[in-house]
Amino acid sequence: MWLKAEGQGSFLGHVALPNFWRNHKNCCAVMPACSFFVFCVAALGVVEGELVTNEDATFIQLGGQFSYLQDDCDSYDTPMWNSKRDLANISHSFISLDSSLSLHLWSAVPHFGPQASYMALIASIQGAGSPSENETLQLQGFLEKTSLFCTGANGSHPEKLRLASSKHILILQCDWPKAESGLGKHHIWLAHANGTVVGEVNASHEPSLLKQYRTMACVRNLWNNPVLNVSGLLVFPQWLDFHYIHGIDHFIVYTTSDMSEALPELYQPYIDAGLVTRVHLNLPAERCWPSQSSPLALRQIISNDCLYRAKGHAKWLIPSLDVDEYLQVRLLDHDVTGMLEAASRSFRAPSQRVAGVAFERYRFARAPSGHVEIASPRYCNLSEPTLKYAVKPDLTDDVDISVSAGLKGVVYDFDKRFAVINHYRHPKSHEIRQHQIANSTDESLLQDVPSLEMAMQKRYGNLWRRFLETMKQAPEPPCRNDPKQGRHPLRSEIMEPLELRQLS
Repeated sequence: MWLKAEGQGSFLGHVALPNFWRNHKNCCAVMPACSFFVFCVAALGVVEGELVTNEDATFIQLGGQFSYLQDDCDSYDTPMWNSKRDLANISHSFISLDSSLSLHLWSAVPHFGPQASYMALIASIQGAGSPSENETLQLQGFLEKTSLFCTGANGSHPEKLRLASSKHILILQCDWPKAESGLGKHHIWLAHANGTVVGEVNASHEPSLLKQYRTMACVRNLWNNPVLNVSGLLVFPQWLDFHYIHGIDHFIVYTTSDMSEALPELYQPYIDAGLVTRVHLNLPAERCWPSQSSPLALRQIISNDCLYRAKGHAKWLIPSLDVDEYLQVRLLDHDVTGMLEAASRSFRAPSQRVAGVAFERYRFARAPSGHVEIASPRYCNLSEPTLKYAVKPDLTDDVDISVSAGLKGVVYDFDKRFAVINHYRHPKSHEIRQHQIANSTDESLLQDVPSLEMAMQKRYGNLWRRFLETMKQAPEPPCRNDPKQGRHPLRSEIMEPLELRQLS
């Protein structure tokens, strides 16, 4: 659509941009660009330069390119937008248990089920990443020696904290009154038996937003990477609609504090349709994490937060499928859920339950610009080394990016004749990876191209290709420090012991 640059100042031109090219009100920016010096005064709506704009416009045209006026007015712990399907807004915290043991609490998820009601705390020791065996033993020893309790306000309903899993990330649990299941927010104090508080954390979850689903999927934070010619914003809509057409009923999407301002407009059609529920993490995107952090840490946090939100709502969950990975069901007359059920039934071991189904991945060349990804039939016939998978949430304690060990049952490696993952990864049409060539052809998904293009038209109108191409060009905001700490929120030096205090 056209944004008209007008306001209390004079008017000099138009800017052809979608809705996301907007600034936050009450912010000013000074930016030299090319031969222009641009000065924005939001209160007056005056800009000197080639185009005049006001507080409603973020971009002005300079020498044929769009220049971004970035503001720093947002609070780090406040999402830049709110939707009608916001499931939770999560802030992380640090807890010092003793002089040698600190926990980083990434998320807290309420779970109220027919068999158990508890708070699930997703954590790590010292920093991000999977716990080592020594770290796990240290935490277990501490919890055995020093009882730690979760309590409500004023020390109400104290319940002992327990370690539920430590395979990929720490999952701590404490029972919680089912009578509070209707509340959207819970404040949890962690305290010793004598009432001395060592930390606190908020758990949020809007209980009315999720229904009962056959299969759900988790969608980690999206971003654009022009260096690698990769755009999560470009491929997300076609990925979601493809899997919705093939039987995934609902999607939990995650946003971070360094998210693109284009995301609200990208997500809106799916929010309006009730297909998407959003969780906002007050954490930076991976590109903004310290170099010493594990690149998979944020993905582990998201996958496990999603797992506990799906418990009691989905029979199957796909926790870590990326938006360039398409689950292709080859089993005739089956959608995703039907295929998963068939795989579960076909495992012939009466003494064991199937808790997950794993799939081989094959690297596909990406489609040319202007085409949906599944229009590319060329792939490398060597499978990738790691498998992606689906799990039964109620039989799973924690998940990893690839096949998980945190299952109360077996993971069935399903035959690729019946289901496989197409991984549309490389931008070139022939070269897939070093020494590996797209030397094979699989045209199975070409029949889905018309229906997927119709879905894109339904979501974004006749000019959907142009819209998605614009999403591909959306800039990523610069990484921000945590203003509360004055430095990056994940660096280890900010893990200072909290002041101990008594519950009143």
